[in-house]
Amino acid sequence: MLIGLGFTVIGIVFLMALGMPVAMSFGAGAIVVLSLYNVDPTWAVSQALAILSGFNFLALPAYILLGAIIGASGMAKRLSDFTTAVVGRLKGGLGIAIIMANGVFGAMSGSALSALAGMGKAFLPDMENAGYPKSYAIALMIPSAVLSCLIPPSGFMIIFGFLGELSIAKCFLAGAIPGIILMVFLIATHLVMSSRIPTLYIPPKVSLGVRFKAIAKTFYRNGLTLLIPVLVLGSIYGGFSSVVESAGLGVLFALIISVLIYRTLTIKMAGHLLVDVSKLVGSIFAIFLFFMVLSRVLIVGQVSDTILAFMLTISTNKWVLMAFLNILMLFMGMIMDDSSTCVVATIILLPIARAIGFNPYHFAAIATVNLELGLITPPVAPLLYLGGRIAGDMPLSKYVKPVLVFLATSFIPTLLITIFIPKVATFLPSIFSRGG
Repeated sequence: MLIGLGFTVIGIVFLMALGMPVAMSFGAGAIVVLSLYNVDPTWAVSQALAILSGFNFLALPAYILLGAIIGASGMAKRLSDFTTAVVGRLKGGLGIAIIMANGVFGAMSGSALSALAGMGKAFLPDMENAGYPKSYAIALMIPSAVLSCLIPPSGFMIIFGFLGELSIAKCFLAGAIPGIILMVFLIATHLVMSSRIPTLYIPPKVSLGVRFKAIAKTFYRNGLTLLIPVLVLGSIYGGFSSVVESAGLGVLFALIISVLIYRTLTIKMAGHLLVDVSKLVGSIFAIFLFFMVLSRVLIVGQVSDTILAFMLTISTNKWVLMAFLNILMLFMGMIMDDSSTCVVATIILLPIARAIGFNPYHFAAIATVNLELGLITPPVAPLLYLGGRIAGDMPLSKYVKPVLVFLATSFIPTLLITIFIPKVATFLPSIFSRGG
């Protein structure tokens, strides 16, 4: 059975490589697996629909809509103005501002693609004017965009919590400290790399008073934008609303300030955004439907138990087994899109991680850091190719080398720290448990 499942996965990847839509590829795979395990299709589909009808699933489209509003309304530029005012006068400060802005953007949208699209348009011209080569500028934006996958709220963590039947709020917290660690590594690497750029513009020194005045002025102009993550996360952890309700509050607040106060978004534009997001959510729903059909079959067929039994023939050491899971996730991330890999990790690998003694929120953080690599690692690498398009269809060969440097010096250390120091992921969720 497991061999047949393996060939089915290879077939799904092959269909996607031929250009078949992801949902249809997994739909074809679901039909094969249903036949392979002799499971009633009506039962599997009804079970999948029942799960996807859950209230918590609404959090994902709500945060996608929030990210779309932030990107279309010019709030990304407002974020860039504020972070540039804070650190922009340091040597390499504009690059630090990009990394910080992506962290804040992640706390509002939870989408790496939205972060890269919004930050790329806001920052790329400024970076070129500051003497950064265009290739390095986009290479910095690509890895820093994935901070939105870890800094709460995270789209990955919504999927992980929803499908893994975990607290989404605790999943958010599990990624917060790893996200900060990744941010620190990215900044350190950037400072070293940017020091070797001879054309880099260094702003003239000014007094602390002038700097604080500039920061205060920028905060006054853009303070409402910065209130979005405070509203969203504060309402969750203050116990005032659920994850879904907080996303709705964020959408409502973002619409009010962008339409009525900033006036950068019209009602007509908001309507177009809603249509575009609806199309995207529809495609995601189709993918999840087939995934959930597959998951019901995999649960009935005890696939996780079969994989675990095979792994135990290799080693009984939990750290060796976790290394095996990470290699598997990295490979999946290289050949599948990020949402697909996240679902597979939750449905198949989470039960294995629990069985070998890992806290589920610890594994959520490990998986998210690992799956971030898939956003940048070819051949799928959606962020890598989106960055090239934002930079004016720049050839991959011009910016891939610095991206790989960031992967080696920032992502790998963050992943290792997250794996081997469990408290990095479990400390905040444990505090929230005691507080709740």
